[in-house]
Amino acid sequence: MMQNMGKFEYSETLPCTGQLIVNPDGWYINYTFAGPDLRYKVHTIRIDSSEVEAHIQALESAWKKYLELKQEYTLTQDKQDLKSVTFKPGIYIHLGYQYMEGISIASHSQSKMIQSEDYLQEVIQGLRYSIKKAKMVMTMLKTVENHLRLKTIRDDRESLIE
Repeated sequence: MMQNMGKFEYSETLPCTGQLIVNPDGWYINYTFAGPDLRYKVHTIRIDSSEVEAHIQALESAWKKYLELKQEYTLTQDKQDLKSVTFKPGIYIHLGYQYMEGISIASHSQSKMIQSEDYLQEVIQGLRYSIKKAKMVMTMLKTVENHLRLKTIRDDRESLIE
């Protein structure tokens, strides 16, 4: 926990490789992506607390679509044809890439690639964990912030009396 310009903030790396950021007023998850080489900028994706459940549902839907497309790809496509599909903004489906096949939240990052049902469930559990953890930490941070605010008011009153 650290104090950031008068506000307390909590940060934790999640099993889904995102970074949970919590402050007394809200929370979000940040993902940071480096490109495949130095020609690409490092970029981040922010998922606000209000979007996490929708993101989970989108990942589940993308996985189902990936399995459908993979079956079609296996039956109809020449193995040399590579395919990338934007499932929705921020979620991509990749087919035909040996090391980069599956679904991802970055168009060119294999570090966040979901290639198995087990890893999909691990990512979803990490996101659900973040919801529970954020609520608990927000309560704690609000308590600390209120306590410090009351202490400051008491100290100010005492200095006026002296």
